This record gives sequence, C-alpha cells and structure tokens, in this order.
Amino acid sequence: MKTLTVKNLFRLSLVSSMALLASACQTTPQAKVVDCSLSPSHNLDSVAAASLSKMQTAQCHYEFDGHFTQLLNTAKGDPKPTNKSVMAGYINSAAQAGVISKLDAKDRYNRYFHTTFMSLPENYNVCSAVADERQKDRLMKDLERELKQKKEGLLGALKDQNTYYQAQSQYTDLLLMLEATAMACQG
Repeated sequence: MKTLTVKNLFRLSLVSSMALLASACQTTPQAKVVDCSLSPSHNLDSVAAASLSKMQTAQCHYEFDGHFTQLLNTAKGDPKPTNKSVMAGYINSAAQAGVISKLDAKDRYNRYFHTTFMSLPENYNVCSAVADERQKDRLMKDLERELKQKKEGLLGALKDQNTYYQAQSQYTDLLLMLEATAMACQG
C-alpha cells in the first residue's frame, strides 16, 4: 500500500476538485438567451405580429417601449388611416397578454392617436395643478410633450390632419384655460 505523501494528497485533491467542478457544470442549467429584437421591415402588420410573438416570452416584456417606437416609425414610413387599427390592435393585444396594464394601454393610445390629453390631472382640480410656478411649468411641458406625441401618431403615422388640428386647437385652449385659472386661483 502506498503511503499518502503531500504530493499524492495534492493530486488526489486536484482530481476530486476537477471532478466536482465538472459535475457542477453538467448539473447547472444554462440560462437561455432570448432574442427580443425585431428585424427591420416596412410592413406594419408584420412588425406588429413579430413584436407580439416576441412578447409571449416574459423576458421580452421590457422591450415594449422600444417595439412600440419601432412600430410607430414603421407606420411613419407609410402613413395612412388604416395604421390606426393596427396600432390600436397592437396596444390592446399587449394589454391582453399582460405586457402592459389596461390603464397604460389607454394612456398610450390616447397620447398618440386621440385628441384627449392624458397629462391633465384626473381630479380636474386645476388650482392645485397650477398652485406654484414649477407645477404649472411641469404641466405645460407635459402637455407640450403630449402634443408632440399626437403629432407623431396622428400626422406622422396616420396622416390624419383633421384630428391633429383638433388636438392642436384643444392644446391652445388648454393653455389659455390654465393661464386664466392660475391667475384666478392666485387672485
């Protein structure tokens, strides 16, 4: 029988460590990398379908905003009124699949494809919304950003000038109303 020397002990320790590492590698499941990116396309229907297919995987839910932007850009490449139903269907399907909430879906749709301004406070207590100059400025900037989103959706993606001009008119009326209300609330 061989005597256990330091050299043999080291070899035995090295072999058992390597065996342990090899067995650990075999039993550790490898994380599957999911490709959530969309291929470029000029066809809005195919981009929407591809996105919804990717969204079936929970790992891709975080890509919703990027996918929505890609769909919007695709629609702007071929603006027409029928794009509205594709975009509405896409947003609704994402909500049904749990990618976004129903409230987020309503907000997204209205911000881009409807004249309703979602930046206004829900409680319509305009005095509190414009109580100080910073709050008023923030609300004005939010409304301005939303008008840009409506321009992107209504004009850029749908080529719907009439609805955009309605939204633009409402925006102007809202600014006048907010200024008048701020003055009345302060006085």
